[in-house]
Amino acid sequence: MHSRECELRTSAVNANARHSRKTRSQALYRRFSVATVKKLIFTDEKDFTLEVPTNRQNDRVYARGRKSDICPNILYHHRNRFSNKLMVSAGVSWNGKTEFFFIDPRKTKVNQKTYIDFLKTSLLPECRRLYPEFQTMISSSCKTALHHTAPKQLKIFFESTRLISVRKAILQWKRRLAAVAKQNGGPIQHIFC
Repeated sequence: MHSRECELRTSAVNANARHSRKTRSQALYRRFSVATVKKLIFTDEKDFTLEVPTNRQNDRVYARGRKSDICPNILYHHRNRFSNKLMVSAGVSWNGKTEFFFIDPRKTKVNQKTYIDFLKTSLLPECRRLYPEFQTMISSSCKTALHHTAPKQLKIFFESTRLISVRKAILQWKRRLAAVAKQNGGPIQHIFC
């Protein structure tokens, strides 16, 4: 039998976050049976920065001659006060995957009202498509107020993910909840590698 090394980097989890993670995972574990987990739709959102911020220390121009001989377009970089972003949302369930949704914050300010409108007009119809009887619960890692490499690659990966892989992850959900509780809210990646 071969031993398998697993090196993982995880975010630090403070005491309050550990307590919250443990409490929530225990409550979710008790609330959902294996049969009801198959009726959940797991959704998430992610903001992608479309404009790379400049770093004056690392972004340098090397040239011969005087600085005045260099074209000003090369020396000066126009910088927006806020980076352009794109919000991407998607979901997975036992019955399949939702469509990919893109929300452009330049056109739509994402706040509680627009997010609820998005749920009603985009995500809930997708839930009804996946579960026509609509006895579905939506599990989202986001909160009502959103604090949220490239969206194209993410979409390709999402669409190429096989349903069997999604189902395997869904069946592990309760096991992962139990692991979070057992680790007192700490990281669990090392258990599942």
